[in-house]
Amino acid sequence: MSKGVVVPPSLILKLMIGNWHHIILTRSSTSGQLSVYVDGSLQTSVTGEIGDVVRSFSSIGRIEDTAGSPEYFAGQLDELLIFDSIISSTDVQIIYENQLQGRSWDGALRTCATPLAEWRFEENSWNGTADEVIDSGGNHYHGQLYANNASPQNVSPAISGDSGTCNYASFSGGWIVPNSLPLNMNNGAKTTVTFWMRWDGTNNVAPLGWGTSFDLWINNGNFGFTTSVGGLYGVSASTISGGWHHIAAEFTNGYGLDAVSFNRLWIDGVEQVLSELQYVPRDTVYRSVNSTFYIGSAGGALNYNGDMDEVGVYNGSLSASQIITLMNNTHPCSSPAPSYFAISHDNNAVYCLNESMSVTARDSDDTTFSTYTGTITLDTQAGKGSWSLLTGSGTLLDSVANDGLATYTFVASDNGSASFSLNYSEGAAIVDVDVYDNATRDDDSEGQLSFAASGFSVTASPLSNPPVTPINQPIGTQLSGQAFTVAMAAYGTDPDNGNCGIIETYTGNKSIVLDTHYNNPTTGTLSATGGGTIPFIAGQASFLAQYNDVGQIALTVTDSATSMTGQTNLFIVQPNDFSITVVGNIGTTDAGSGFMASGQAFTVDVQALNALNNPAPNYGNEIIPESVTLSIDSLVFPAGGNIGTLDNADSFTKISSNTLQNTAVSWSEVGSIRLQASVADADYLGTGNITGTVSGTIGRFYPDSFVLGSQQVMDACVNFTYLSEPNLSIAYTLSAVNQGGNTVTNYDVGLGYPVATQQYHAELDNDGNDLGVRLSLATSNWSAGEYILLDNHASFSRDSSLEAPLSSLLLGLSVQDIDNRNLSSLTMNADSNDDCSLAETCTAGELGRASFYYGRLTLPSTYGPETAELPAELQTEYWDGQQFVLNSHDNCSLIPRAAITVNGAVMNIPAALTVDLQGGSTTAQFFVLTNDDVGFVGGNAGLRFSAPGTAITTKSFDVDIDLTNRDWLTFDWDQDGNVINDTAIPTATMSFKMYRGHDRVLYWRHKY
Repeated sequence: MSKGVVVPPSLILKLMIGNWHHIILTRSSTSGQLSVYVDGSLQTSVTGEIGDVVRSFSSIGRIEDTAGSPEYFAGQLDELLIFDSIISSTDVQIIYENQLQGRSWDGALRTCATPLAEWRFEENSWNGTADEVIDSGGNHYHGQLYANNASPQNVSPAISGDSGTCNYASFSGGWIVPNSLPLNMNNGAKTTVTFWMRWDGTNNVAPLGWGTSFDLWINNGNFGFTTSVGGLYGVSASTISGGWHHIAAEFTNGYGLDAVSFNRLWIDGVEQVLSELQYVPRDTVYRSVNSTFYIGSAGGALNYNGDMDEVGVYNGSLSASQIITLMNNTHPCSSPAPSYFAISHDNNAVYCLNESMSVTARDSDDTTFSTYTGTITLDTQAGKGSWSLLTGSGTLLDSVANDGLATYTFVASDNGSASFSLNYSEGAAIVDVDVYDNATRDDDSEGQLSFAASGFSVTASPLSNPPVTPINQPIGTQLSGQAFTVAMAAYGTDPDNGNCGIIETYTGNKSIVLDTHYNNPTTGTLSATGGGTIPFIAGQASFLAQYNDVGQIALTVTDSATSMTGQTNLFIVQPNDFSITVVGNIGTTDAGSGFMASGQAFTVDVQALNALNNPAPNYGNEIIPESVTLSIDSLVFPAGGNIGTLDNADSFTKISSNTLQNTAVSWSEVGSIRLQASVADADYLGTGNITGTVSGTIGRFYPDSFVLGSQQVMDACVNFTYLSEPNLSIAYTLSAVNQGGNTVTNYDVGLGYPVATQQYHAELDNDGNDLGVRLSLATSNWSAGEYILLDNHASFSRDSSLEAPLSSLLLGLSVQDIDNRNLSSLTMNADSNDDCSLAETCTAGELGRASFYYGRLTLPSTYGPETAELPAELQTEYWDGQQFVLNSHDNCSLIPRAAITVNGAVMNIPAALTVDLQGGSTTAQFFVLTNDDVGFVGGNAGLRFSAPGTAITTKSFDVDIDLTNRDWLTFDWDQDGNVINDTAIPTATMSFKMYRGHDRVLYWRHKY
């Protein structure tokens, strides 16, 4: 700090090497006082030179020396601060305490952008197995590829170079789902996701999300947050076109109507101004992140096309500076290293016979590091031994014979594992084989390898004598619970002649102990059976062994008398079968109770079985646990229907030693099916698939609900329909849907599925009186999950007595289904005058409203002079509750001309309009007259007869109208209580030469 100031030895002791310490130095230019504080306490204070410092501040980590070489600091520095004034000892203590607690010097809160999970996509390849997409955040939220349409690439990363962003994920319809994330799903909680994206321009895709309409979406030129079906809150997609872009999206949990406006979006480090695009009124469904996160998809839909990298998930919000830091982050691009190597051998060997062993790269969670492509050193640590390659596609180099050392370079196709043969011919010894790649070494769990003069060679079949070397008769893949042959040969240095080979003098009955070595899984509860008293002839014998569990094992055989021992190669024992149990399944088809709503999650238990039909408990305990998946074997009912899709077929968890369970299976259709279980990745420990026995009938699945689609009710005339008039128009569509809202096409009467019927309802002014029995409609059929009705001749029947207008009568329907399914939206209860929505008592859905009149047709007799037109009041009337009145709304009624008789002539020809009155004629006229019908205007037909003239001698004639098939206009004219038998209106007489009534003349005289 100042020339000539010596730091006391006590301070040097305080600054112990290898420890972090908080240092504050102060200097006063006026007094020359210099003070040194360590960890908040004053350590020394001396007086030095006064005056200002004239040299500029130019370096951190070295002492400037213009006369010679500068001196460099060796160590670490952090949180360098410079103040322009002297700070007090109190200030020093406050600064120390604040920084000790992880705050800024002034006490402000500080947060480090530490991801909950981060996926850098640095793997060499993916094949759809669990935990293959590594979480580099250290929390083991590894991912799995689905649909297999994505792969790691490194051609043109977001940030090139080493360091850079290195590999990235290229998506073409696939997606990645990490292990369950413990995100905060409380109302108002925030989750931030950051990533690089290079979009290829494909429309209607989701880079990532939670599959609950809470995703990032690219659609119709827009990019942002989904708000509801069809809604998007964001910016123009032009902001993410043309190359790589860094995205930071802050999701806020809450109800869609409000919370979406709290979401935030940064593109290339710049926060965007967001707005509602593709507007659909936002619903109020609670939107939240959840434990299932999709990269490259929105729940298996809207699958992304393009590239992504450096995906990070953070609990809470990030600051603008943290986002920019993340955008600029890089890391070395060299291949990541495994945590350790696992060696597997049988611990016992014959020194005149090559010993085989395997080496597997392992990750920190004990899974195979399948992308390892480094170079290992094989070392016997005894300075003796030669190595050769048994399995693996890489390169083995054993440059110096019998020095115990060799190297092997893994390649991608090795999937992190290879096997080797060790020739160690130095006699009896105990060897501890070592494997390493720089700092990564084996974990020594394999134990030591003991070489003896003799032991057993254990193979799949007896050896020839002399045997062909190297001996290569491994036991192959077996089935659990099924016996297989194990051959033994006493092998080693013959005590009689010193040769290495089969010891033929080893003969007679030997007590052989059989032990099971568990390799994958590394433990087990069942042991292989076999051994016992075995007869040897000329050094060789065989026996039947059986393993009733599954996995990769080796068998060790030991002579209990001599302790001579040997071990088989590692081999796989597969399950023989899979059994399926569907919890609660009824197993019905067209008859009987239903099992489950279509699309609703049901529970399936699967057991791996051996050939004895007993469970194999080690299935699912493998180092990388094997699982099962389900597929639909066949559609049992309805025959010829749609087989549909099985969702969440591979979401199994092992719930006990014998059972894997999936509580989220669902089927998209209705009917009954059979299922089949198989290995989830179709490759049990690398030996291929096992397909289980087909299940029994599972079902019957039924619709989750019915959706009333477009509906319309139209009166026969404008604003009214006569009671019993068959001209009411009613149209609607019903859809049988699964729990996801998709139509179930097997709901089809033609396929024999037991379909629902409809019951109709009608209510006036919410009076609680259901009049639905009076509504008559045509019928249709359920076809492909839909019931479509268009009836232009529906009617609402008359009551037995006169009835005032039923204005705005509410019509509705309910569904009568054998599985008690109903409409998804219920808004009506005609049997109650409550607000059924509030009371939660609604039983039906609304079709629409119509108004109904009790009507009749009238034509009274009339008279008038022969010199004037004679009007006749042919009109429609309705009962207004007190009397019949003219139906001034009726501009629709039609009376067939064939139903009208004038003076005995049917008026269906033009000539019948004219009536001969002898000495003259009169002609009928109407407001509306067509070739077939007479129409009405304002309820009046406008019937009138022209003036016949004074020369007529016939004064009157009759008009009759037949209302057969027009019963909505009839009336009980004969008052016998039966409207039906009044098929005609009373005969109306039209009279000429009749004048007005007496006009009270006092005196009348005829003039002669």
